Amino acid sequence: MNRKPDYFYIALLFLLPVQLFSQIIPDGEMDNWTSFPVDTRFYEEPSSGWWATMNPLSRLAVIAPITVTKVSGSDAHSGYAARLATKGFVGMKIPGVLCAGIYQSPSLTNPLQTLLYGRPCIFTPQKLTFYYKYIPANNDSCGVYLLLYRYNQALNRKDTIADLGFTGGATSGWQYFEQNLNYHVTGLASDSIILNFSSSAKATGISGGEDGSALYIDDIILEDHTGIKHALMPDIIVNVFPNPAFHTITFELNHLIGNEIAKIYSSSGLQIKNFAISRNKTSLDISGISEG
Repeated sequence: MNRKPDYFYIALLFLLPVQLFSQIIPDGEMDNWTSFPVDTRFYEEPSSGWWATMNPLSRLAVIAPITVTKVSGSDAHSGYAARLATKGFVGMKIPGVLCAGIYQSPSLTNPLQTLLYGRPCIFTPQKLTFYYKYIPANNDSCGVYLLLYRYNQALNRKDTIADLGFTGGATSGWQYFEQNLNYHVTGLASDSIILNFSSSAKATGISGGEDGSALYIDDIILEDHTGIKHALMPDIIVNVFPNPAFHTITFELNHLIGNEIAKIYSSSGLQIKNFAISRNKTSLDISGISEG
C-alpha cells in the first residue's frame, strides 16, 4: 500500500482567502484594534496579530514614540484606518511601519531590526489594491512593498515568486491604489508573503525619513486572476483532519460565505485538484493522488 503524503496544502478561495492553520491576511479593513497599556499611555495594534508595528518600542522609554495609530472620521476611508507617522527619537528617524510579520527583541540602535518580516501565504494574488493618503514633511515619500516567495530547501534560500513596489508623494485626499504583481515564476505556488507599508520609504532608522510624515492606509485587498477579491479579514476558520491522511481527508469551516472553492497543491507547489464546497463539512477521497 502506497503511503499518501503527510500534509496537504489547502487554500479555500472565497471572498476571503484562508490557509491550513492560519488565515492569509487578516484585518485588511483596519477596523479591529486591540489596546496595550504602556507607562501613562497606550498603543493599539490590529487585533488579529498578523500585522506588526514598532509600537512596542514605546515600552522601553517614556519618550519612545508610538508610530502607528488607529484613526477614524475623515482620517479613515471607511470605519477605521491606520495612521503611520515618522517620528524622531534620540537622533534617529523612526518611520511608521505596518507589515506582515512579528515584533521580536527590540533594538534601539536599529529599530527596523525589531521586526521579523513575513507571513504564510499559499495562494497566488494578481493584484493589490488599497486606499491611502499621504502628508509628507519636506520632500519625503511613502513606500509599499510586497513580495511572494517560496523557501528553497535544497539551496537554503528564499526564491522570489512575485513582487510589487511603490513610492508615492503628497496627496491630501484619499487615493485608490491598484497595481498588478510582477511574477517571475509561473506554475509554482508561494509559501510566504511580505507586505510592508512605510511612512518614509527611504528611512533606515538613522536617516532618510522626515519627522512628521504621515501615511494613512485603509481597505487593503488582494485580487486573484479570476477577479475574486480577497477582503483581508479573519472570518473563516478551517480544521483539516486526519493528518497524515491515507485514503480520505476531511475539512470543516466554521461558516460558509458562498462560492467557496478548495484547491490542493503538491509539495512542489503544483495545483493537482480543485472543487466547489457547498457545506460546512466536506470529505475528499485522496486514494487516487500520488505520493508527494
